[in-house]
Amino acid sequence: MVAINLGLTLDKIIDKGTITALFQPIFNIESQTVHGFETLSRGPEHGPLHAPVPLFQTAEHEGRLSELETICRRVSIEQFYERGLDGKLFINISPKALLDPEHPKGLTIALLQRLGIPPSQVVIELSEQHPADDIDLLKSCLSHYRNQGFLTAIDDLGTGYSGLRLWSELAPDYIKIDRHFVHQIDKYAVKQEFVRSIVELCQSLTCKVIAEGKPSQSSLFLSSSTSLIVRAITWVTQRKTQKRN
Repeated sequence: MVAINLGLTLDKIIDKGTITALFQPIFNIESQTVHGFETLSRGPEHGPLHAPVPLFQTAEHEGRLSELETICRRVSIEQFYERGLDGKLFINISPKALLDPEHPKGLTIALLQRLGIPPSQVVIELSEQHPADDIDLLKSCLSHYRNQGFLTAIDDLGTGYSGLRLWSELAPDYIKIDRHFVHQIDKYAVKQEFVRSIVELCQSLTCKVIAEGKPSQSSLFLSSSTSLIVRAITWVTQRKTQKRN
């Protein structure tokens, strides 16, 4: 009964497009400026599918993940524009939805053109929550976006079994290091060496690094321990923007 109710709730969300976008600033700790924003989608407030985990799990269970992600993408771009936000816009897309043969093509670029947002301002971010088995097909799909001027990113590097392979195969413009490897980095030599090695490799590949988490003593360590880290790393903060009046 619960699954049926959640399915009906999801149907209403998709039919009415009742998705809200939150925006987490991505902060550059060297320049003390906002590099861009990661968009986070939420269902109707106080509803059973408000939180992202049940929302997207239900969509996957009901076979409507691609439809939901398409709506989330549209809402994110529209609200990014309406709030007058600057910098890069990071949009999460699951490989599973991206590889869906029924996933609509051309809607994102058409919306950006209508709003006057260049594709180079948008970063297509692949999540490890729904890993892809067909890497070649995924490369082909991402090439479609890159050819239109979009940038790409890989989320949660270090948590999924395929993360390093995806990095080497897809050559993204950004990678995100999972918060586990950054939390209390000032106290653990292994974490320090892991992050340093990632940053050094990214510099040679002209790939930017984003450390997930919130500003803390760890970020102070990153900014003071080596200039290499400072130049390469940006920081995802927990503050969410409010719509401008």
